[in-house]
Amino acid sequence: MKKNILISCLLLTTTAFAENNNKSVEKTISLETIQQQNHSEKKTFVYLGLNLGLTNTNYNYSWWDDLSLRIESLKQYTPASIEHGGLGGRLKLGINFNQYIGLEGGYLIAPQVKFNRISYFYGLFDAGDESFNQNILDLSLKLSIPFSQKFQLFGQTGIGYVMQSSSGLFIEPGSGLTLIFGGGIGYNINKNWLLDLSYLHYLQQTGMDFPGTDFASVGITYKF
Repeated sequence: MKKNILISCLLLTTTAFAENNNKSVEKTISLETIQQQNHSEKKTFVYLGLNLGLTNTNYNYSWWDDLSLRIESLKQYTPASIEHGGLGGRLKLGINFNQYIGLEGGYLIAPQVKFNRISYFYGLFDAGDESFNQNILDLSLKLSIPFSQKFQLFGQTGIGYVMQSSSGLFIEPGSGLTLIFGGGIGYNINKNWLLDLSYLHYLQQTGMDFPGTDFASVGITYKF
């Protein structure tokens, strides 16, 4: 009888010890899993990306007419057509300090602006074509609002530096500062890759005859 009682006590002790061991192992595994998840979801990171989309530089007939009113030599010149939009690209490099605040630098390459078949003296003479390139460097503060593990909304605002280079005689190339604002939505494919849909507007600056530029795009980003 005593032997049976002793064996039963040993069995109960062994079972309790095993259960405690299993719980400790489960807690350790759970803690490791949480730590791995927190490590994989990096809050601070540097990123590099590329956006491609539609660009509207807004150098249209209204802009030409306004410019002609201020520049006496342009009053008798009229382009047959103006190309002021098309596919553009923007390289971006940034840092997210946390999941809400970041800093981003960009370089927008806009399509070439073309004034085709410019006529002189009410269409009696052909003065040829005019074209110029326009690129913009920018730096902006980026604010994000994550609303799930995969999606986040973001907005950004900052300054841009417009650079123009002319290949003709009518348009004077210029450069100068402008303000920018925009926003979009991002989607985390995994811990390193991110997709986004975004819109940026570079504000009009009359001092340099810059009518403003719009850029709506889709982008891919790699998080280091």
